[in-house]
Amino acid sequence: MRDPESFDGNIVVSAGGGTVVIPDVLGMTESAAAELAQRLQLRVEVRMAASPATAPGMVNRESPAPGVKLPAGSLIVLSVEPPKRGS
Repeated sequence: MRDPESFDGNIVVSAGGGTVVIPDVLGMTESAAAELAQRLQLRVEVRMAASPATAPGMVNRESPAPGVKLPAGSLIVLSVEPPKRGS
């Protein structure tokens, strides 16, 4: 069993039924957000989606929303700002 105190941020993992509370990864880099989700035993799908207020490579949306409780092994979708195109 994983030690919940070893996780950074505001992540809560239920010790009872394998339930995971979806972390808030908005504004994190794609790699940091995916790594955190995988440590929580979530599967990750990454999609590129532009958002004017987000820097390239940063998560600008996630589904389901932060705070939702799901069984370990569930899929979350991270939308990431694509790289800027050259001039």
